[in-house]
Amino acid sequence: MYVPSHTPLPQSASDRADGHGSARSSARSADDRHGTGMHSQTAAAMALFKCEPGAINGASDFVCTFANAGAARLFGRHGGDMAGLSVQTLVPPVSVVGCVEILHRVAALGVSEEHELPALCAGEGVSLHWDIAPMPGGVAIALTDLHGRSKMDVTIAMVHAESARADRLSAQVLAQVSDAYLLLDHELRVLTTNPAADRALGKSEALVDRTLWNVSPPGWAKSRVSAKIEGVLVDRAEAHLTLRAPIGPAEGEGEGGRSHASDIDVYPAPDGGVAIFWRDVTDRVALEDFQREFAAHLTSWNQQLQAGAEEQQRLLSVAEAMRADAESANRVKTEFLAVMSHELRTPLNAIGGYTELLELGLRGPVTPEQREDLGRIQRNQQHLLGLITALLNFARLDTGQLAYDYSDVPVADAVRAAVSLIQPLVDAKQLQLRVDECSLDVQMRTDAEKLQQVLLNLLSNAIKFTNAGGKINVHCARVNDMVTVAVSDTGVGIPERHLARIFEPFVQVDVGLSRTVGGVGLGLSISANLARALGGSLRVESIEGRGSTFTLSLPVIERP
Repeated sequence: MYVPSHTPLPQSASDRADGHGSARSSARSADDRHGTGMHSQTAAAMALFKCEPGAINGASDFVCTFANAGAARLFGRHGGDMAGLSVQTLVPPVSVVGCVEILHRVAALGVSEEHELPALCAGEGVSLHWDIAPMPGGVAIALTDLHGRSKMDVTIAMVHAESARADRLSAQVLAQVSDAYLLLDHELRVLTTNPAADRALGKSEALVDRTLWNVSPPGWAKSRVSAKIEGVLVDRAEAHLTLRAPIGPAEGEGEGGRSHASDIDVYPAPDGGVAIFWRDVTDRVALEDFQREFAAHLTSWNQQLQAGAEEQQRLLSVAEAMRADAESANRVKTEFLAVMSHELRTPLNAIGGYTELLELGLRGPVTPEQREDLGRIQRNQQHLLGLITALLNFARLDTGQLAYDYSDVPVADAVRAAVSLIQPLVDAKQLQLRVDECSLDVQMRTDAEKLQQVLLNLLSNAIKFTNAGGKINVHCARVNDMVTVAVSDTGVGIPERHLARIFEPFVQVDVGLSRTVGGVGLGLSISANLARALGGSLRVESIEGRGSTFTLSLPVIERP
């Protein structure tokens, strides 16, 4: 608000005007005598006004609450026009922030300050002497118009004010940043530091005016940091580096101890000096080291995996070649067995035929002793012919040369036919054979001849390994979409160690020159292969000394 020129300035403010109370008193006396304040062509006009903190457009500012006539005239105002005016309206826009900062500082610290600052006097920017004193609730300001200064002087004053403000802002920023900071002159003497540098260097004494190498962190003086700083002094071009330095042995870490790392940035500064920023990056460097080591290990692992993959590929190639060789050798073997079996069958059939001719007496009378010998010849010829036939069947099955003739086969008929063929062998060995009734309506779509061969092999095998007086049982059943034929015996059984290989070719449980049963170990292998070819399976359960059960499973024909 406007305050009349005869209204006295509060004594407390003038008394604390940092030595300028007499000037303010003189100004008030002149104002009282002349009614318009002291002003002449040769003397500077004294303008007095009071400001209090306030909020203008949401920003903290100072608002004019008292002004004398000299102040009103200086700012080109009349009467009560200055009441409520913000400092923003009294100084050029470029100086508003700096001016408000000064007013806040004086009001907060209670210490008077003097500045040459620009102001908008009667709409023009001029340089004024600001004498600012603290007082309750705000500040008191005495302005002295410095006559004779040109607009250039005003501009220069404004620039200096902004420069000072920029310096203060820079000092505030440097005080807040986490990077340590040193400003050095051309002789590398410390001009300025920030709190982070003080903390980093751990120096209790003053750092200013001391040389860098007297205050620098360990390892700087005799490292590439020194060379970088010297280079910036000469070339005036910024430099950057990361320095690792030991920080002494740590407990349990041996001679090497620990180390820390710092990122250091060196910039040319005014007057030939340098500015240095540095920060601790130990954790970051440790992470980078770990990442590099991990990448190296990963590369090594990848190389090992690649080498392993290549070796595996080589082994697969070798295995494939060996498999091809084995298949080729197996084909040769099978073809040889087929040819030899065929060639052996011809003379054996001839032996059988001539034996029958001799037995019939077509070559002359046959004595009882001779007839008995001819019987032995016939039995051995039949046994040998059976072995060769098994070899021939196995060879044909192994080479895929067997042909299959499918038809609808009742399970009951297939079992009955097989049992009738082996009944003489059962009777000769004095065994008990029981056949559970098979359902007459259960049929299979299969090869009747191959099915009969499998059943005969299973029954013959049971007869071979069951001692006189033992029992053989044949049981049929339908399980879901499969029909099963199980042949059980009370024979010698199969040792557990042989069960996994019992269906492999040429595998026999009773081995050695003293074995009691004949055969080459192809019956079960042929039977298992035929069962798979017919769409079924053959499995075994056995307990050594108590007997075995072989179960044939084949698909059932679904009838509407």
